[in-house]
Amino acid sequence: MKLKILALSTGILAGEMTIGRTVRLPLRWLAALLLATSLASAHEGFVTRLEDEPVGGYTVTVLDDIHGGSGTVLLFLEVAGAAAPEGTEVSVRLRPFGGEPFGLEAAEYRGAVSYLERQRAMFFAFPTLFEQADSYLMEVLVTGPGGEIAFEVEVTPAPLAEL
Repeated sequence: MKLKILALSTGILAGEMTIGRTVRLPLRWLAALLLATSLASAHEGFVTRLEDEPVGGYTVTVLDDIHGGSGTVLLFLEVAGAAAPEGTEVSVRLRPFGGEPFGLEAAEYRGAVSYLERQRAMFFAFPTLFEQADSYLMEVLVTGPGGEIAFEVEVTPAPLAEL
């Protein structure tokens, strides 16, 4: 294994790693892979908050991985038994119990995917937690062909000691 550093500026390492003679990986990809691997082994991962729940004109599945000041929310949406179309918009907001809600985060549409053996529209949201709390209300807003809906889901993140 050979490591060649091309530049180091503003804290970002630019370079490439050559493994043998055939695979070349940019160092930032390698760093992201190592970070993802260490985070994945550090805690339990995604928790299902809703699974195939009818909410308005949608069937909703919500999973989250919220811990230590940040998190990821995955939403899977169906309308009339099919993946919600691309024009559907989803936003997520977290509110600590007894506190003020944080700002809305627009979820990124990631296309129709097969999840639990059905085609569903997948959305990613990356809410930032500005205040640590034992539990939050996750507020989800959806606008699209299934109508406009808003619902809340209680979220209790993994304690920092478990991470």
